[in-house]
Amino acid sequence: MKRDNRGLSLVELIVVIAIMAVMIGVGILSLSLLFGTQARGCAQRVSSLLNETKTGCLSRFDETMTLSYRTKGSDDAITADGYYAENCVYTINKDAASVQIGGAGSSEIRSMGSGKVIITVYLSDGSSFELGKTETVTISYNRSTGAFDPVTVNGTLTDDYIEKITFSSGLKTYTIAMVQETGKHTLQ
Repeated sequence: MKRDNRGLSLVELIVVIAIMAVMIGVGILSLSLLFGTQARGCAQRVSSLLNETKTGCLSRFDETMTLSYRTKGSDDAITADGYYAENCVYTINKDAASVQIGGAGSSEIRSMGSGKVIITVYLSDGSSFELGKTETVTISYNRSTGAFDPVTVNGTLTDDYIEKITFSSGLKTYTIAMVQETGKHTLQ
């Protein structure tokens, strides 16, 4: 009886390596979804833009940040479906009693995160809502005190303030807690 003891061929080895690479890639993607890396990134970008908006408001112009979900193609700056923030600078002419969009930087749209993240906004009246395809939230600061101004929801100014914003993806949830009186926020 003759034994064929050649081992593995090069083709068999390449096939095994390719299968292992695909399995590792799927595993890494699953872990990133499980640990919520997209939610963390989105929360960090929103927190950073809140700091930027407050600094801009207190230093030179009245600045606001509008957070909304946008679909690809709805604007030239929108490259993919997801959450975007529009940072807008307003110049106030008190003599003419007018507000004009413009100034340094004017309006800028930035990507905050993909549509796989669930953003929930909690208001001071105890209500909450998911930021979806029809909701927008505009956050602004009081120029003289640095405190948060009442929030604008879907273009309507409310008497409420945002208490927190949560960002969820996979099994992880990140929270931006906001203190109305001081205009400070913390990412938890």
